[in-house]
Amino acid sequence: MTRLDFDDRVARGLQQYVLQVRLALGLRGECSYSHADEPAGAYLALDERLDTHPDRDVALLWDERHGWSAAVEDPGSSDLVVVAYFGQTVLPPPAEVAEWTANLFRARPDDNGPAPHVPGAKDVRRLLMDYAGNRSATGGVRTGHQETVTS
Repeated sequence: MTRLDFDDRVARGLQQYVLQVRLALGLRGECSYSHADEPAGAYLALDERLDTHPDRDVALLWDERHGWSAAVEDPGSSDLVVVAYFGQTVLPPPAEVAEWTANLFRARPDDNGPAPHVPGAKDVRRLLMDYAGNRSATGGVRTGHQETVTS
C-alpha cells in the first residue's frame, strides 16, 4: 500500500510540475501528458517552429534521468529527434524552463550528441512528491532542500 501512495504522489507531483511549466510557457489547452512509471516522463507540444526545422513540429520532453530536452518530429515517422538539452539540472524551476525554451527559438540549436545523464533519480521523485502538495503562493515548491537536482 505504501508503494501505491508513493507512486500516486509522484504522479500528482509530476502533473503539477508539468502544469506549472506549461503555464510558465503560456501554453493553453491540453498539449501535454506525463507518466510516473519509471522512468517518469512528460511531453509538451509547442506551437512554434525552429528556424533550423521549419517544417517540423516541436515538443519539450522531460524524463527523470535526463531532464528537459527539445525535440522535432522525424520526417516520415512518429519518432522525435532531440535537438537540444536543458543541461545538468533535472528538475529546474518552471520559469527557467520557459526562459530556456524562449532562447531555443532565438538561437539555432543543432543536433547535439548524447543525452546528459544526471544522477539522483530518487531525489527527483521526492521533489516531484513535493509538487503534489506543498506549493507556495508563487507556484514554487516549499521544501527543506533545493528545488533543483544537479550533478
